[in-house]
Amino acid sequence: ASGLQLVPPERRDPLRTTTFGTGQLIRAALDAGARDIVVGIGGSATVDGGCGCAQALGVVFTDAEGQECARGLSGGGLSAIAGIDMSNRDERLEAARIRVGCDVTNPLTGPDGAARVYGPQKGATPEVVEQLEGHLAHLADVIREQLGPDVANISGAGAAGGLGAGLVVFAGATLERGVDIVAEAVGLSKRLHGADLCITGEGKFDSQSAAGKAAMGVARLARLAGAPALCICGQAHSDAPHELFAGVRPLVGGDVKLHHAIANPQAILKRRTAEALR
Repeated sequence: ASGLQLVPPERRDPLRTTTFGTGQLIRAALDAGARDIVVGIGGSATVDGGCGCAQALGVVFTDAEGQECARGLSGGGLSAIAGIDMSNRDERLEAARIRVGCDVTNPLTGPDGAARVYGPQKGATPEVVEQLEGHLAHLADVIREQLGPDVANISGAGAAGGLGAGLVVFAGATLERGVDIVAEAVGLSKRLHGADLCITGEGKFDSQSAAGKAAMGVARLARLAGAPALCICGQAHSDAPHELFAGVRPLVGGDVKLHHAIANPQAILKRRTAEALR
């Protein structure tokens, strides 16, 4: 509902995008009777601290004059928040277990926070990045002063433009590594025992991969099971954490340029996998 790929590159603007639709999906799950809900976050087009999502779940934000902030709060509107009213929050959340699958450990604010690390890929200019950083810091201050939790430095709070923080505070969710949730659901550890090889992958294998990304989680489980891990990725950077892998094979490299890999991923994926298995 809030994904980056849903917004054409020329229209990406984290000052305007909102997680309101994500909150609507959670509400729809509650309407359908779900009380054990997994929310996968990451790759969002938003930097709204999860406030749009919270509004869809009944949380009311007010400005300095006590007026309710418009529904669909976006990154650009966070600075207007002066009050948070949780009294109309969907009461079904009290009985629900909400687990958030989060594959990064970024805090909400700071040099490794939501705005400075991920803002540019969502369309933010350097000036807008700093504006969003200030807005998220303001939101964290209001949350701490009025609700108690200090969300600024929670590991994973900065995922999906701060949606991680918002779900913890406004929906009572817990942040967990997404790869752990999926691995548990499919019994990955058991499946890896006795395997000759574990093949995993990632779009861009770089320094950020160490911050809880799926490929690293799979590789750790493979090592515990005694199976070598192979990473097939779109691109590999020199600063990537290679130590858990028996091999890393990027699609881009040699005679394969980025545009070629994007246009013909299946053929090149087969080629790189075959090369690795020789």
